[in-house]
Amino acid sequence: MDFYRFMAAKAALEQRAAAKAGVPEPPSEASGTREDSASAPTNAKAWHAAALASLQAGATAGAKAAWISALTFPIDDLALLDAIAQGLRGLDCDPLAYADTVRCIHGQDESSAWQTACLAALRQDWKAALPALQNALDDRPASSRRACNLAYALRQLGQEARGQCLIAAAAHASGNYRQAADAFGTAPPEAVQTPEYLALAIDALRRVGEETQALRLAESAAALGRCDDAARLQWANALTDLHRNEEALAVLRAGAAETGHWKLKLQSELHLPQVPASCEEINLADARACRTIQTLETMELPRDAAALADLYSALEPNFYLGYRDTPNVEAIQRFGRFVSRVATARFPQYSRPPPRRRRNGDRLRIGYTTPYFTNHTITRHFGGWLERADRHAFEIHMFPLAAHRDEMLAYLSAQVDHVHPAASELEAIAQTIRAADLDLLMYLSIGMDPLSMQLGALHLAPVQCVGWGHPISTGLDALDYFISVDAMEPADGNCHYNERLVTLPGTGLAIAHPPAPENPKTRAEFGLPEHGLVFLSVQSPFKYLPQYDGLYARIASKLPQATFVFVEGDMPAWTRTFRTRIHASFEAAGLPPEKHLHFLPQLSFDSWLSLLRCGDVALDTLDFSGGQTSYDALSCDLPIVTLPGRMMRGRQTCGMLKHIGVEDTIASDSEDYVRIAVRLGQDRAWRDDISRRIRENKHKLFNDPHPVRALEAFYRWAVGAPKQGDTDLFKLWPSGSAEPTQ
Repeated sequence: MDFYRFMAAKAALEQRAAAKAGVPEPPSEASGTREDSASAPTNAKAWHAAALASLQAGATAGAKAAWISALTFPIDDLALLDAIAQGLRGLDCDPLAYADTVRCIHGQDESSAWQTACLAALRQDWKAALPALQNALDDRPASSRRACNLAYALRQLGQEARGQCLIAAAAHASGNYRQAADAFGTAPPEAVQTPEYLALAIDALRRVGEETQALRLAESAAALGRCDDAARLQWANALTDLHRNEEALAVLRAGAAETGHWKLKLQSELHLPQVPASCEEINLADARACRTIQTLETMELPRDAAALADLYSALEPNFYLGYRDTPNVEAIQRFGRFVSRVATARFPQYSRPPPRRRRNGDRLRIGYTTPYFTNHTITRHFGGWLERADRHAFEIHMFPLAAHRDEMLAYLSAQVDHVHPAASELEAIAQTIRAADLDLLMYLSIGMDPLSMQLGALHLAPVQCVGWGHPISTGLDALDYFISVDAMEPADGNCHYNERLVTLPGTGLAIAHPPAPENPKTRAEFGLPEHGLVFLSVQSPFKYLPQYDGLYARIASKLPQATFVFVEGDMPAWTRTFRTRIHASFEAAGLPPEKHLHFLPQLSFDSWLSLLRCGDVALDTLDFSGGQTSYDALSCDLPIVTLPGRMMRGRQTCGMLKHIGVEDTIASDSEDYVRIAVRLGQDRAWRDDISRRIRENKHKLFNDPHPVRALEAFYRWAVGAPKQGDTDLFKLWPSGSAEPTQ
């Protein structure tokens, strides 16, 4: 069973259970109600409304009975519970007298924290309710309900401003940035300008496109001495959004001079624009970052333990350095060596691999770790490695690096032997992984988040590998192998990695075929023309480099009816910059941008699959191609024009097309890229033939067990327990050596 079928089965079971449950039974006569069962309220809120109506009509006995009935239903709203309790008190009834029947205190489906909070609320002991409510929110920070409950208790204690900020923070955690920005905006400035909330407030404003307001908030806090490191980083990001790069660096340098913290020291020289306005902006920023990295490699490390710990916690990947047309291999490897040197000084106990365990014929113990064991691109990509593991030969351990839980985590947890609890502290995670006594540890992605990189610099298992979740070498000394795909690597692929390169057959994965959209949308629903050509180029804005902006106008000049669809980025400023660049390229070609260009907001998965079915052609990004997006497009039989780059990160789509034998749309250069796109637009028969061939051969891309068997053959070889024929299933780079890395 794959994840999509799991979700479909789960939805069907929930619908069946809901249909079987029907309408909840009304309270019995013992509850004191006299409502007819056909018209009785079916939840606590409705009983509360009935009580108020009875009270207004002068029927105090009916009001009392209704409030007592309300308490027998589940309640997750502290304000509602308090209103019911106050109603009973108004009738000279002590709500604690009915505590034995209160569902939210004695219900089996209620958490102990919520039960404690509810009992304290009935006593009106709001101070006693706070710890339980805070623990509940800490367990699920994105829960608006839990935030509102804690805010309500704080309001009763006269701490309304703090409660307002809590609601804003929960909205931010759930991705409701407009609500978060508004909630922070209505809270008193002194409540927002704290280490707990200031960075979140600035980020919320950035995410709704109000960078100028974000700058005002940051500047005001700084003038009062309230701008901590996290807020300064967001302040610098807001300036970078507006392409005020020198001012951004000045903000970081001023903070570094003031606090001496390594986070600001490093970022003041390594900070890069996410979506640059021009090639010149890229070149200046990258040159500065590369010069800084070169000096770091020989920098004397702090001798003071606290300073060294501060430096290590400040280390994070130079993410955007990999999204360039230049390889930057040397800079990335230099930075990896610097991180490795700091790791050895900070954690000498993890400076060497642990000894290989004595297996005594039992299963090989394999660990997988990533912050993205959720419904995320990384796990959609690599989940098949865990799901299809040979559990007779391998004992699979999952080490989630983030506390977020969703259906994907629940699904994968059932596919493995052990799921270790997520921890927020690096040392705790390192100890947990070491204690698992693994034979081999696999990082699914390094380069996208600080924690994975910091852990990857430590020796936590005898053999350590990294997958191509971020298809760039880590440069870390502690990682032995980089796992990639043979069809996606150039001939000199091994020169691009600090780790020893190992490649798998096929596409290296066992990806499940995405389902058809449940509620398919039409072109009209996306605001697209019913007729005419629709070209989809739907990558993150930071994948588009300014030097390639003109490709779309060159295609449009040959295809007057073409519409080019892009998807907005995480930050409105990123979309604004990219939109400005693309508009300028069309205007320079004498073409009306508003006729050809169409930007869509980020889409739900179902809408995303619908969009792919509405397109005629997909246009791959250059130098950093699509990965999961290309799998999704091919699952919808959509032709993709791609130009393979110099490194694996720019050759993923090319590898997929080669694997299914549809190579007609693989370009040899940018001129050929335009030529192929134009032909696909002009030649409907050829386009339909490409789609047909994709449809007939795409099964090779999905649910392929061979890469998993090859990966497991590599695992056996790497830990010194190969079977005959194992080395025929995967490829070691450079060839000629069949000995594991020591």
